[in-house]
Amino acid sequence: MKVYKGASASPGLVLGQVSRLESASGEHDSAIAVLHTSVEHNNESIARIQREMEDTENRAGSLQSQVDAQLERIGQINQESAALAQELDGLLAKARELTDTAAGAARTAESLRAEEALLLSAAADGKAELSAGKDRRVVQHLLDGLQSGSDSLLHG
Repeated sequence: MKVYKGASASPGLVLGQVSRLESASGEHDSAIAVLHTSVEHNNESIARIQREMEDTENRAGSLQSQVDAQLERIGQINQESAALAQELDGLLAKARELTDTAAGAARTAESLRAEEALLLSAAADGKAELSAGKDRRVVQHLLDGLQSGSDSLLHG
């Protein structure tokens, strides 16, 4: 753009230049306003992103607290499980002892049943012998009685 100085500049040229300068100034003002709007928008975006980051950090902190609580609970469950496993081992040992004791008692009972059977058999044999001996005495007594009766008949 040419700028004319001095007396030779016509008022139309000066007005044209002023108009062009004002137009350029308006374009610059517009560009500045757009840049200001863009900066404000960017600042709002930055503030929104910062709030979102803070919210995310808060949620992450909350989630970390939940994870920590769950890990603590897992530790408690592991301790309880270990205690129960130890108690179960003790109960199983007692059960094995009782099983061994019961097996010994069953063997003793079987032995006593066998002994009882032998004693019952011996008692039956003894009873039979006693019965046979008593029968012989009765027969002998009868025979003796008959013999005495026949002697008294013969002698009498």
